[in-house]
Amino acid sequence: MADRSVPRQSATASLVAAALAFVLLAVLVSTQSRAGCVCLESFGVDTLFILDILSRVSVGETPHVDFTTPIGALPFWAVGRGGGPLPDDFILMQGVFTAFVMGAGAWLALSRLGPFATLTLLCSVAVLGTSLTSSADPGVTMALYYNRWGWIAALVLAVSVAVPPTRPNRPWADGLCFGTLALALLLTKITFFVAVSPLAAIVLLSRRDWVRFTAAAVSFAAGMAIVALLAGTEFWPAYLDDLIWVATNPIRLTPGVSAADILSAPEVWAAAAAVLLAFRFRGPATGTLALLAAGAALFIQLQNFGAAPLWTIGAVTLSLVLVKIARSKVESLSWGAAAIVFGGFALLQLTPMVLGTIRTVDTAKSDAFVPMLPGVARLDGLRVPAFHIGPIVRSPSSDGAPVPIQSESCLVTGGYIGHLTDVAETLAHVPGPVFVADAQSPYWMVNGQPPLPGAAPWNYASLKGLEHATHIAVPTCAFKPSYQRALLRRIDTEGLLLEEVYRTEAATLYSFRRP
Repeated sequence: MADRSVPRQSATASLVAAALAFVLLAVLVSTQSRAGCVCLESFGVDTLFILDILSRVSVGETPHVDFTTPIGALPFWAVGRGGGPLPDDFILMQGVFTAFVMGAGAWLALSRLGPFATLTLLCSVAVLGTSLTSSADPGVTMALYYNRWGWIAALVLAVSVAVPPTRPNRPWADGLCFGTLALALLLTKITFFVAVSPLAAIVLLSRRDWVRFTAAAVSFAAGMAIVALLAGTEFWPAYLDDLIWVATNPIRLTPGVSAADILSAPEVWAAAAAVLLAFRFRGPATGTLALLAAGAALFIQLQNFGAAPLWTIGAVTLSLVLVKIARSKVESLSWGAAAIVFGGFALLQLTPMVLGTIRTVDTAKSDAFVPMLPGVARLDGLRVPAFHIGPIVRSPSSDGAPVPIQSESCLVTGGYIGHLTDVAETLAHVPGPVFVADAQSPYWMVNGQPPLPGAAPWNYASLKGLEHATHIAVPTCAFKPSYQRALLRRIDTEGLLLEEVYRTEAATLYSFRRP
């Protein structure tokens, strides 16, 4: 979105700005590490399926090949294959991945951005990438971290492609960064890759920037080949199958906030005004690029739970660039105002994340948090509020029509760890893998059974993995009753013949056979 009329600013000042951002990164990670634990304040139930996946990876399973998930493998490989407790590996690898993205961002920024824009982008990436809170809630959690990883890689890639270099650099190195970031997006979450990477390719081709485009394409393809070599040739087809599975699943239509709510938000109106400014001051080419970028940003926002407008970080960075290349005082003031507005929106997102990191040291000392699953070694250092252990609170649910196997259903509304351990104990002595009729099935982590091959740790009411199961378990209360009802309806439709083996207050176990 810039051009070569940008005045040459001191690369030294931008280098100092990048160094300050890395200092911030070190402070954030060391503060989190000093706490000695991760105290889950929110999204505790959602964290269970993350722990399920990470535990599967820990025992040697490969995402998509050995179990089903539409989320890319990179966040789980990075955290799950460490040798220490998962909370420690989580904090460490968040810092490592963020440092990688910041390193690429620093290289790209030194030839493109002024010191203030560099500091804004990289400090935002440091905060976002290492955050212990999600963008949807200020409470500390391990859930949804892959979304933040996708955001930081997407922001650096989008800004760096939008702003061409104004100081001499090595085009092939730029292309290497572009291709590596695009591969990181593909291996993190497909939403970010689909929204950003094609647009980046279009921009490079429209500029006839053949060296950067070729280097990006070659490095991206080489990265895919290396992944196939390490994870097996079946990895990419299996990943595609998982994506098709979730894209065609009627249960997951939208992840949360509606399009109407997103489009009516004040930051979207600010983005619309910025697009008009781009058309007015920079011409149709830049205006069209701004329009496409805004559409991509809103697509990502809509497709991610919580629908946080984290694209405002990129918007404020680009506004700062456009202030420098303004052709008139009116344009300069306009982009300056845009930078202030988008900066305010970005601060609303980032401030709770900084506070969450600061809070980790205090919550680690609180008696209100207790070990989550003290019998599971890899979860050592993971703590939850004591009321999540028990008592178990079960609430009647009318979510979903009754099915033959279950006339009534209920929802676990409290003491979810107690519920987890009760169901795990019920299934502990089953002689074979168990298919669990619910959205989640992390019970194997607790009772020492092997995980069900091919299963979906977060199950959108499919029968994934059922062919490998010897029994079906129906928890008396579900994490998501609507998913449980849909699963039981699928089982009934398949015509499976169920025979009750035994039941406890926590769950009922069935053997099954096909007619």
